[in-house]
Amino acid sequence: MKNILQLSSLFVLLTTSVIAEVIPTADEVQAVLIEVEYGKDIQFRATAEDWKEIRPHMLPARIDPKPALWEGLADATIIKKDGKSLKVTMWMPARGSGAFSVGGKYYRGGDSSKTLKAILDAHQRSMKRNKAQRRRN
Repeated sequence: MKNILQLSSLFVLLTTSVIAEVIPTADEVQAVLIEVEYGKDIQFRATAEDWKEIRPHMLPARIDPKPALWEGLADATIIKKDGKSLKVTMWMPARGSGAFSVGGKYYRGGDSSKTLKAILDAHQRSMKRNKAQRRRN
């Protein structure tokens, strides 16, 4: 019985790690282009630090083999430091945990309401950065 519990724990740990790797960490990110769809028409450029604040609200997550028709929350085009880009679509499910998709696979996890708040906070920081930059020029 103890071995089964240890194996189960290891499986959960490995599965969560693999899913977490689907979404790049802030250390891997150069910039993020975000387009909010959920009740807003906002497009902005976020920093790796902004992504560091958004990403945790999407985890932990698991693959959802039968995704529902969810309402779109936002699209994030992540430009990684290695020059590659990755599109992450965040969804607002009617109930339950949050949702997102990457590369045609759908995941459930985190909290979409908190993800939206983190995105809107990142947008506010982006506006402040742009305003400060305009003052310098």
